[in-house]
Amino acid sequence: MGAGISGASTAFFLTNYSTSLHGARLRIFERRHRVGGHLATVAIAGDRFEARGSIIHPRNLHARCFVDLPGLAIKDGGQDVWLGTWE
Repeated sequence: MGAGISGASTAFFLTNYSTSLHGARLRIFERRHRVGGHLATVAIAGDRFEARGSIIHPRNLHARCFVDLPGLAIKDGGQDVWLGTWE
């Protein structure tokens, strides 16, 4: 599986909740030189920006649950965050 959010969540649930694969070792096959799949952080003029990712709404309980299960942290952008969409 790949090293994006889909591959990471699949690996987490397979190794933690599948009765036949509990504790199994999985291999990651990623075609790019980095992990993250469609998620990426870019640096422009000394500032870091999230690129190609999605906005996770606080009421998206599936996304919030996946943040909580493996013990990930949410970083609040604060009030001075700008949102832009470019193609």
